Amino acid sequence: MASVVSPGLLTDASWRDLRQEVVARAAIVIGAGALVAWWYLMTFAGGRVDAAVLLILLFLSALACWRLAYRRQGLASGLLIASLSGAILAAYAWLGLPWVGYFGAIPLALASVLLPSWLLLALGGALALGLWALAPIAQPTAWLSPTALLVMLALLLISALHVWRATLEAAWRHSAQAAELAAEARQQRGEVHRLNRALELANDLLRRHYRELAAARREAEKARHLKEQFAMNVSHELRTPLNIILGFLEVMQRFPEVYGDVQWTPTLRRDIAEIQRSARHLSDLVDDILDLARIEALKMPIRREPTSLRDVIEEAVEVASRLLREKPVQMRVELSEPLPQLFIDRTRIRQVLLNLLANASRFTERGEICVRAVQQGEEVIVSVRDTGVGIAPEQVATLFVEFHQAPVYQQASASGKGLGLAIARRFVEMHGGRIWVESQLGQGSTFFFSLPIAAKQVGLLAPPTPPIESPLASERPALVVIDQDGGVAYLRRRLEEVEILGAADAEGARALAYERHPQAILLNLPPGARDLAEGVRKSLLTMGAPVIECSLPVGSWLLHRELFNDWLVKPVSGERLLQVIGRYCARGRVLVVDDDRSFIQLVRRLLQTAGERYQMEWAYDGEEVLNKLRAQASDLLLLDIALPGPDGRLVAQLIREDANLAGLPIVAVSASPPEWTAPPGDLHTFAVSRRGPFSEEDLLHLIQSALRQIKPHYADELPAPEPSASPDERSAS
Repeated sequence: MASVVSPGLLTDASWRDLRQEVVARAAIVIGAGALVAWWYLMTFAGGRVDAAVLLILLFLSALACWRLAYRRQGLASGLLIASLSGAILAAYAWLGLPWVGYFGAIPLALASVLLPSWLLLALGGALALGLWALAPIAQPTAWLSPTALLVMLALLLISALHVWRATLEAAWRHSAQAAELAAEARQQRGEVHRLNRALELANDLLRRHYRELAAARREAEKARHLKEQFAMNVSHELRTPLNIILGFLEVMQRFPEVYGDVQWTPTLRRDIAEIQRSARHLSDLVDDILDLARIEALKMPIRREPTSLRDVIEEAVEVASRLLREKPVQMRVELSEPLPQLFIDRTRIRQVLLNLLANASRFTERGEICVRAVQQGEEVIVSVRDTGVGIAPEQVATLFVEFHQAPVYQQASASGKGLGLAIARRFVEMHGGRIWVESQLGQGSTFFFSLPIAAKQVGLLAPPTPPIESPLASERPALVVIDQDGGVAYLRRRLEEVEILGAADAEGARALAYERHPQAILLNLPPGARDLAEGVRKSLLTMGAPVIECSLPVGSWLLHRELFNDWLVKPVSGERLLQVIGRYCARGRVLVVDDDRSFIQLVRRLLQTAGERYQMEWAYDGEEVLNKLRAQASDLLLLDIALPGPDGRLVAQLIREDANLAGLPIVAVSASPPEWTAPPGDLHTFAVSRRGPFSEEDLLHLIQSALRQIKPHYADELPAPEPSASPDERSAS
């Protein structure tokens, strides 16, 4: 026997299972009742054979219904109700037992659960009609006869149980649907749990990748910094001997008389010119390497201004035409009318054009070189087409890579450095454009580059920073800069989205702030001098604009005016060197200090070209120069910064501290500009001051901006923190 279906497992089949269970249990009850009635009849009621037979038939019918209940539920239901109704009618009519008619309520009750409403009504009518037709003669009109009872009971069951049954079926279906939804929800919860686990694993992997990416980024930053330092150091080391070579060659060509009675044959002069050409090529290569290093370090400024592209092209073509004087090559220019005015760096774009024209001139032996410019949409396309040797398609992809030359270029000329196109690409990209080439071997090449008509702010390597908000959307934010040493020009070249207003002093800044209402006022201060500007800061804060205090990488503090009068960067031409010497010393004694004996020899030759105006002394290290100065006074000191022992800065400081030598003009000579050789120990500060407190939002944004931009710089070995107290002192306390 099947058991009642658990409410937790309700489905569409559960309602059928419930009716099967009702039929089965009703059959058991009816069969058991028939057996009990049969036993009572045979034991106490005299054992009527006809009644006994009727009860046995009812028992067998109930048994059959029980067997069919779980296989043919509809058949079992009909058979059980029909056999019970027939037994009641037979006992009522044939056995003469009128009270049996009241048992007709049992099949009606079963029918109300197992049969549709119309069958229930039909069964009630059939039973009532049968009981009325077969009723004994003595009781056909009794008021409370079984006929009236069954009719009223059938109507009552139809009116009451029909609604109950429909409600029960609907509730059962809803329960089944709820059970399905609950099972689906459990399944989905399991799926969500699995997804959560997978998400946690993915988050762990993502965090690990972030850590690895951060480490890789640090390594990349370190590698880039090392690359930049390597390029600068190598360039520094190359510039010193190049300065010697070019300096001596200049003396040989311009002042050969300083070498006495020497026969300067045409062959010797031609060889010297070839040496000079090769040295200048090497010097240009060093400059290109430095340009690339500055671009990758985001230190290459571009100064945009409204520019006529036609003028830039004509200037570049005029210069490049000189390279074609000995070749049967025609230079043509085709410019569409009108070309719009562009907001570009005139010098950088002219350098791009000169590079492309120089390559075209170098590799075109006959034919023509054509420069075209045409507006296409929101940009201007400039092209340089030649009829030269051309480039193989497989070489085009790497043509703009540093230190790479196509094989045909290498065969055609050995003068290329493999950097010109790479630098041209960087300059074009810094303007928001692109550069490409179309070429075939033996059919010439066409180099294209585009320039946007609308100005674009492009950051090649640094992450983009949010634009500065201006009080007026159509107006650039203004910044007043108090500086007299080039800070205004420095910022104008690097902050194109900001209007830089220069002021010589605090009064000028106050006047500009009153007139222009700038976003802020910037005060360029030497490192460590913030305390000295306390009064200036307070007077500026009364204007309402925030005051920014920092040390820009320009200005007299880089030169250390308290130490040096001027600064020369190698390679320095002989003309420039004599000009600076003449500025501080018209005649007299010049002391040259450099550990490079070749440079001292070069200065000696240059001073010889000035006649008898100068007497020269020299020294090779810092201690020697101090001894010579104390022994005999000099009128000018040319001082190398990178000296063995005490370096040039320390020597200059010692000279300034000596009362007898403090007025001596000192010119620093170095292969590095002053900003590269600034002492690392100087304290640099970036401060923002304003009247009134910062809002919480502004303060948090300032902290976040500082954390994004400022990188820590730890020493290789940090000093161990000193203990606050010894163990004995702590135990004693």
